[in-house]
Amino acid sequence: IFADTGKNATGASVVIRGGTVGCVVDVDGSFMLNADGDPELVVSFVGYKSLVVKASEIGNKPLKLEVKAVELDLESVSMEATKESDGAITLKLKDGSDAQPVFLLDGEVVDNIENIDPETIESISVYKDPDNPLVKEYNAINGLVQIITKDGADLLSPKQSKKVMDESGANDEGEVFYIVEDMPKFTGGLPALKTYIYSNLEYPENVKNKGIEGEAIVRFLVNEKGEVVNGEVLRSSNQEFDAPALRVVKEMPDWTPGMQRGKAVKVWYVISIKFNDEKK
Repeated sequence: IFADTGKNATGASVVIRGGTVGCVVDVDGSFMLNADGDPELVVSFVGYKSLVVKASEIGNKPLKLEVKAVELDLESVSMEATKESDGAITLKLKDGSDAQPVFLLDGEVVDNIENIDPETIESISVYKDPDNPLVKEYNAINGLVQIITKDGADLLSPKQSKKVMDESGANDEGEVFYIVEDMPKFTGGLPALKTYIYSNLEYPENVKNKGIEGEAIVRFLVNEKGEVVNGEVLRSSNQEFDAPALRVVKEMPDWTPGMQRGKAVKVWYVISIKFNDEKK
């Protein structure tokens, strides 16, 4: 069940940890999964903390999924795309450190992404959430960059496919299970979100003129329609920052909502908004 509402966690994914065999939670909050021994099961749902539990513990008490507020770090958009003289693209970490992400090119792990013709790219996705299925699968502690080319779009390996289970969620024969979870997206990604916030943020004159700098930590909900609602200031270094930080969040354009198995879901976010001369 969802801890915040007490409702059944219908559509939540349940997989055997370290494997691809799994199922989904039914409308009545139950699920059925054939497993040998006493493996650990991972229960996940977009916007909630993943729950790990032993198979032998199932049925002893209701499993509760706790709400997870995703922290957005606007100060470290780590990937940098460089366009070469011939038009090819090279991706690398912006800070030049050795902590490289995992690169997946058409479903295969590669050492780096260099000199890719942008005309051949179907999509590029960057995953940093440690609870993301791909990040977990490839132990991508520094993030994961997935590049799908136009030629490879229809030739992905099973591990990279996103397969929606049939409506019954049946998995009696132990078929391979693919978690379909997508976090909400701000149009243009984190760089665009950062631009929006600091282009519209009002730095209070009475504190700016005194050289007072700081931040406000704001929590907000992206609902099933992609609307930004329920904004609140969790804490700030100066109460003068509260109103402008909350205003810029409440006036934020709609996002693309998060999805769980094809159904729009709500997701909480926490963001740090800086007030200093660079952001004025």
